[in-house]
Amino acid sequence: MTANSTSCQPKSTDCISSTVDRTRREVGRQIVTPSKEQWIAPTFTTLHGDSRHMSSLCNQNIGHEHLAVMVGNMHELKLLAVPSHQPGTDRKSGNIIADLTGDLLTSWHSADSISNLTFDTTASNTGHISAACVTIQQRLSRVLLWSACRHHVGEVILSHVFTNLQIEASKSPEVTLFLWFRKN
Repeated sequence: MTANSTSCQPKSTDCISSTVDRTRREVGRQIVTPSKEQWIAPTFTTLHGDSRHMSSLCNQNIGHEHLAVMVGNMHELKLLAVPSHQPGTDRKSGNIIADLTGDLLTSWHSADSISNLTFDTTASNTGHISAACVTIQQRLSRVLLWSACRHHVGEVILSHVFTNLQIEASKSPEVTLFLWFRKN
């Protein structure tokens, strides 16, 4: 049915998928452009960034990192975009994240309002040389407040506690400690 509604031949799935992708991107641009032009970034905003490794929409065997970039304050939160990039390149992931984020901040005219960074505690974000947080600060030419995600900070603390107490480290519900909690 989809093939009949386009000008493509039914056996030409490459033509169909490229047409669908092109149309999806164009509709997305039509939706985002007016929003981008009308939106004014609040003063003293927080930049939120989080990435997930996901399979490509075209090929399940190819993975991409998808980076959700949001800015906002306690009254408003705006999702700027969810760009993707190919992991495993010769560039450091912190630099890639900083480039994608910087481009979005520039296109949404919100770079001047960023005062805080909220992020997970991965090395690509928090390393001291080429991590995303360091690189974003350098590109904005000012010091920013860093707010690591409470969940991830808790993970780091608990992993040290579990290691020091020599407690079985597993995420399975059959861990001895969890079984004891369930029983008592």
